[in-house]
Amino acid sequence: MGNWQWWLRNQIRRFRESNASQRVRYFFRRHLQTPRRLALLLCSLLFIFYCLISPRNSLEQTVSQLCLEEKLRSYDEDLKNFSIARDSDSVYFAGNGYIGLGEDGLRVAAGRTLSIQTGFRPQVHLKFEGIAEIKQTILSDFIKGKLIRVQCFSVDGECVCATTTTLVHRTRKNILMEEIKLTNPTKSTIQMQMYREESSHWKSE
Repeated sequence: MGNWQWWLRNQIRRFRESNASQRVRYFFRRHLQTPRRLALLLCSLLFIFYCLISPRNSLEQTVSQLCLEEKLRSYDEDLKNFSIARDSDSVYFAGNGYIGLGEDGLRVAAGRTLSIQTGFRPQVHLKFEGIAEIKQTILSDFIKGKLIRVQCFSVDGECVCATTTTLVHRTRKNILMEEIKLTNPTKSTIQMQMYREESSHWKSE
């Protein structure tokens, strides 16, 4: 028998003879006699294990997400009365009966419906240089016929947000407007690029 085997057996014998062994046996006999208590202990151990292995971002909101939620507080009242919808509840479309803008680009009317797909994507998208994490949401304003994209991220511990509002004019039937507002309370310079998605049926010059 090796030295380590002799040492291990010796430690096991000492544990069995000690008060610690008796205390452990007493604990299990008293507190884990019923299946309910045993199940509760197992659930507690599994929860602790889950908290240890889960990524930090899954347990707490990121700074960029907090910036976005703070920015969206101005829309709380409209969200509560359902005049504005957010993300999966929103409808990505704005139109006036003559022209309309949706996920498939610009549509124009043929008769009483916006059935002609032009393939043209007029919306402007924003790209920020050197920003690792950007949180965004899409809002549909059903009353005013607007599509609103809100993008937020953190710079120097402060929130920088860009709001892109797309509006199809209700009285001037062929006018589509887009407004971009950038809020930067920091002293840092933000490099921003604007671009449009390529339209497969349109040729650029």
